[in-house]
Amino acid sequence: MLIREVCYAQIPRAERAQRHRRAAAWIEAMAGERAADHAEILAAHYTAARDLARVAGDPLAGETAAEAVRYLMLAGDRAMGIDVAAAERHYAKALQLIGDSDPGRAELLARHAETLLLGARFAEAAHGYEQAIAAFEASGDVRAAARATSRYGRVLWRLGEARYWEVDDTALAMLEPWGPSPELVDVLAIRAGTSYVSERHAEAIAFADRAIELATTLGLPAPARVLGLRGGARFALGDAGGPDDTRRALEAALGQGLGRDAGVLYNNLAEDLGGPRDRGHGWSWRARARPSPSGGDRRMGSAARRPDRAGAG
Repeated sequence: MLIREVCYAQIPRAERAQRHRRAAAWIEAMAGERAADHAEILAAHYTAARDLARVAGDPLAGETAAEAVRYLMLAGDRAMGIDVAAAERHYAKALQLIGDSDPGRAELLARHAETLLLGARFAEAAHGYEQAIAAFEASGDVRAAARATSRYGRVLWRLGEARYWEVDDTALAMLEPWGPSPELVDVLAIRAGTSYVSERHAEAIAFADRAIELATTLGLPAPARVLGLRGGARFALGDAGGPDDTRRALEAALGQGLGRDAGVLYNNLAEDLGGPRDRGHGWSWRARARPSPSGGDRRMGSAARRPDRAGAG
């Protein structure tokens, strides 16, 4: 290892940068349409090439940086479902390389903020979303700005700020005039989650129904998280069919490779099916959905402590 490092250091920086670019180009050529499967390796080569080229004054440093950013984003996307910390590192590195005026910066900021939210770094996530929203608005991308605003509301809820309701409603008002879109599905799903964690279960079901119906109309994959959320809300209201929605959500999550969502849904389904039994009549659904003194229900009264159940982030 030491000998290799010494030999590597003897090669001029400009030549090392060129070799990293050639190695990346060879991998891309061999991988063809499956180059994304090697995103992390390609990102490492292009990042090393960019760093070396920049120090050496190579005019290709900017072009190489763009390739590094592209593969860092791909590597982050691929890591999201299995390793959020790795995804955050890839996005953070890409943010260091991308230019302030690059049109892709806003989306990169939003993706990075999502990893911070999932990593419970809520204050940082809020700042990231604020930057992403400002960048989307500056570019005139209303749909993306609304989607980021909706996710920003999730962060505010985690931070205990009451204005998360206002932010969620703002996101919905931004999108609805533009008609059906995948972004509207996403915002409706998050709005359903907001109602869910506030124990407004009938309202949560109504928003979830809208999201599911719109996804079907647009030919999008079944929104697993919102389908599971509807199941939880139905269960909270004493509907014995609620776990059927959760089962369908789990099947959808597994089929779409959504590992984190599938894990949450497995836990939710086990919780639903683990209730006390009626005498000889199977599981007692209503026994786990009794109204609480506050007017909610005891089981779902824990939603504020179990935001993953509601898709709240």
